[in-house]
Amino acid sequence: MNHFSAKITKIPIGILIEFSGMIDEESDFDKIDVGDAQSLIIDLQNVTRINSVGIRSWMIWFRKFGPGKNLTFRHCPKNVVDQFNAVEAFLPAHAIVESFYVPFFCEDCSEEYPFLLEKGTNFEIAISDRPQIVKLPETCLCRVCKKAMELDVGEK
Repeated sequence: MNHFSAKITKIPIGILIEFSGMIDEESDFDKIDVGDAQSLIIDLQNVTRINSVGIRSWMIWFRKFGPGKNLTFRHCPKNVVDQFNAVEAFLPAHAIVESFYVPFFCEDCSEEYPFLLEKGTNFEIAISDRPQIVKLPETCLCRVCKKAMELDVGEK
């Protein structure tokens, strides 16, 4: 089983927390000590799954970080992005998403490829006088058969 873990590293601007494994009923967020750090960077690249109990635990833990804490999420995999989109308040309102993965799929050989979108390069968040901007690659070639891959997300 892929157990949850959180690696904590002090960095000049605050604390980097690298989550990995499955976020579920065995995930103990209360053991994650961030002290009085004002900035948290949460790297989610190695999160493999999240279930409903894990969602609840996540939301309770993040609720204690009000607008006074800077929360930045990076390397968000599709399984977490799906929760950002489906569960109200799963992504704290004052949080910033620095980067996230979108899936591409090759219909010829069934290969899947997660493409990283980065804030400032591939997307900008909508603000009062500017609409949201998303720049996907014009083509994404399959690493296996070298044919064009399709973006594998629902319309929204």
